[in-house]
Amino acid sequence: MLRGAAAAALVACVVGLIDLLTLDAQYALAPNAAALFVFALATGWLIEGTMRRPLDRRPVRVLSLLALVILLIQPWLLGPLRPSVEYPPVWHIMIVGVVAGAVSLPVRPYLALAVLAAAGVAISRVHQRMSTVQSVAEAALFLLTCLAAITAIEALRRSARSISAATTDLWQFHEVAAAERMRESERIRMDAIVHDRVLAALLLAARGPDDGTAAVLAASAIADLEPAHRDPQDRPQDTWAAIIAAAGERLGLRVQTRTHGAWTNDNAGEAITDATLEALRNVARHSGQRLAVVHARFTPRLARVSISDPGRGFDITEDTGRSTGMDTSIRARIEGVGGHAHITSVPGQGTRVVISVPRASAAPTLPPARMDRSEFGLVVLFAAAATICHGVIGAAHYGRTSVVVAVIAGTAAILGLLFVTWRAPHTRWVQWGICVGALVIVGALATTVGDPMRPDWQWWFVGALDGVIAVLAFRFSGRVALVTALLVPPVIALVVLASGRQPSISAISDSATQLLMYAVLGAVLRRGLGRARNRIARLARATFEARRAELALEARAMAAEERREALGAAVIPMLRVIVRAPLTREERSAAVRLEAAVRDLLVARRVVDGPLAALLDQTRRRGVGVELAIASRMPDAQVVDLRKVLMTTLPTVPDGSLVRATWHASFDDDPQPARIVLILPSASAAKGQLAALRTAHLEELVSLRNDDELLILTVLGAPGEQRLPCNP
Repeated sequence: MLRGAAAAALVACVVGLIDLLTLDAQYALAPNAAALFVFALATGWLIEGTMRRPLDRRPVRVLSLLALVILLIQPWLLGPLRPSVEYPPVWHIMIVGVVAGAVSLPVRPYLALAVLAAAGVAISRVHQRMSTVQSVAEAALFLLTCLAAITAIEALRRSARSISAATTDLWQFHEVAAAERMRESERIRMDAIVHDRVLAALLLAARGPDDGTAAVLAASAIADLEPAHRDPQDRPQDTWAAIIAAAGERLGLRVQTRTHGAWTNDNAGEAITDATLEALRNVARHSGQRLAVVHARFTPRLARVSISDPGRGFDITEDTGRSTGMDTSIRARIEGVGGHAHITSVPGQGTRVVISVPRASAAPTLPPARMDRSEFGLVVLFAAAATICHGVIGAAHYGRTSVVVAVIAGTAAILGLLFVTWRAPHTRWVQWGICVGALVIVGALATTVGDPMRPDWQWWFVGALDGVIAVLAFRFSGRVALVTALLVPPVIALVVLASGRQPSISAISDSATQLLMYAVLGAVLRRGLGRARNRIARLARATFEARRAELALEARAMAAEERREALGAAVIPMLRVIVRAPLTREERSAAVRLEAAVRDLLVARRVVDGPLAALLDQTRRRGVGVELAIASRMPDAQVVDLRKVLMTTLPTVPDGSLVRATWHASFDDDPQPARIVLILPSASAAKGQLAALRTAHLEELVSLRNDDELLILTVLGAPGEQRLPCNP
């Protein structure tokens, strides 16, 4: 806004210089030139200050006080040598200087300044031998202008505060949403770490060769699970292709890479990298090939990576450990950062994994600021009052009734145009229609001017358009308002020339200069509102980005703590044992059980509570194999029922059996049952188990699918169905 005030003051100096050069003998040249020179120096100081110190309001305050002083001394030092109705040559700079004070002064001091300035206008016009009514009316017009200016500035400040509050609320909402997304993303990331490193370390330590791989995986898992884990931004700043090539070399793979674009080392970039590395590990473990092809394309909108191998492939519809690992380490990891992973594989024809992650900005985009018209309604009322004042003063200069009627009609037309400018929809056709409407009204009212050479209130309709021009610049476009203000003098001149009379260029330009000032004022207010919004948005965005970094660290620490608690007190000590030395037979057996318990947390987290986890461990110690694959979206009722059945069934399952419990989410509204499959050592064991289940009152849920060894138990716990008859 200070820069806008400086621009308006500069325009006023130019107009004042033109008026000074076209002076006749009515005004003294030297004192008016001195006043204009002093005002121009203050304007230069203001311009220099806005460029170096954009928030320094002292120059514009000095400019306003200087304009007030010039206005008050004008009748005695700068006034006309003889009675005149023409405005003084420094009139425009005084108006701009006083109005500019609204930008820099508080409300009460500025109101006092406006009252003094209005009094100066009245004194000046009385000194020029104008009537008292005329002088008071012009002072009222000037006061209305000042009131409209301070009201607009205050409304602008209120709007800026409301934008600030709304922006703060919006970013706080996004912060909460971002925190939840980060927590979920970190939970998914920790699950992937548990699958890729903890499970792999335990499994290799218990059953694999003693080649140091288990120790490396265990150390890496400890680094991620301990509180002092490193942030993803602390990763080595290698190129993406170098990271993939190094991983392929460690895995003994020949990796053909082709990369386009720049990879970003952020949360999404980390998820893409880890998912790609897990896909390469799957190639090394399962494909039977030593070749992998990796194509990556990173654009500002999308990151896409394809990993393929010509190996043996597998059936993705089967519930195998490989498909579960892909769901946890690849699909869930990529979906956690808003992406998608598509896995295709055909037995004997290889496997292909395609990862796509949109690169949307982490910070949300603010909606465009919309002006609340109610905040500026009082400004429009002041503009309407000023228009009526112009019409009343203009009518007083005409003696013919027909012209007075034309003045009333013109005033009504300008008021209607002001209303349209204020309420019309924001389109290009509307704003240029307002421009044409203003020029048509001016052209029609120019035909009522009796003597075009008289520079008096015959030209009232030009000043009456001030409000229309200001609102047009503020609501629509400063460019359209400036074009309208600049076209008014040529339109008036053409109309007067068409009537066969000679127009007074100075009279028309003096009347139209104020239109240019109001166009600048409206544009300044509009730009001030936009700049306030942008500044608030930048500050809010910077705050959000800083807070987002904190949230990422908090979410990572929270997820690691949750996972440590879920894994129990035995996992990390076992990982440390794996790092230190080869495992004994007892430690290998414990690692096998821990691997099964950890896998339970990944594939059946909602079902496995503390008592069930203890029972599962006891059951596995007896040599019973237990495999769980339960989707996390299982309804609560089924979770309770499945847990009850497992707690009832597992203690009676004979040694050497295999228990598989599965549940998969359906793609329709039909409830899907949970299935428990018991593979027993013999037909007699199957019959004994069936008898035990009947004793537990579960016979309605049991069917013998194979007479020898297979028993299937179906658990129905969907809403609306009968609950299990068993006791806890």
